[in-house]
Amino acid sequence: MNETVLTVVFVLAVTAIFSYFSYRQKKSSWTGELVDKKYIEADTDDDSSTPEKHILVFKTDSGKKVKVTVSKDTYNAYSLGDKASKKSGDYYPVKI
Repeated sequence: MNETVLTVVFVLAVTAIFSYFSYRQKKSSWTGELVDKKYIEADTDDDSSTPEKHILVFKTDSGKKVKVTVSKDTYNAYSLGDKASKKSGDYYPVKI
């Protein structure tokens, strides 16, 4: 019984943490310029299967850097210097 309670508490805590970060990401809003594009290759080792990642790095008008993981198509649609805006309620920025 005790292990079951600890497992439930652990799962609830992890769920709460991920929900908080998702809410925070969706709630934020900013406008900025693309300053870097990063591509991380998939790890093809026998023991690991890390997927590839496409990351856009924006410098906001307030001077902060924001990293956004996007799809390959979105990654290819952006060029350095492009402007983007992320509105509150959206998960991803939109090119402007």
